[in-house]
Amino acid sequence: MRVVSPRTPRSSTILLGRIEAEGASFEVRVRNLSAGGVLVDRPPGLEAGQHVKFTSRPTGNVWGTVIRLSDRQCGIEFERKVELPFGFSSPDSGTGV
Repeated sequence: MRVVSPRTPRSSTILLGRIEAEGASFEVRVRNLSAGGVLVDRPPGLEAGQHVKFTSRPTGNVWGTVIRLSDRQCGIEFERKVELPFGFSSPDSGTGV
């Protein structure tokens, strides 16, 4: 059983990022972003539990694990919390991963 920690505040946004996994690289649309993870439009071929590298302007390069998949979206939990610029992850900003 996987222990789920409380959600960190997240920011609903639209920006671009990149996912690299097993030699493939995909540009993705970011749906929401927090210090602990990201929800993106799902690129082809990703599987739950897969280890990936996510890159975006606010996060830089960060490693994570695919923890949620739907037909259209993919949730990635970061291995470490990232420091986001002001305006991201405000306590009053929507829902997310």
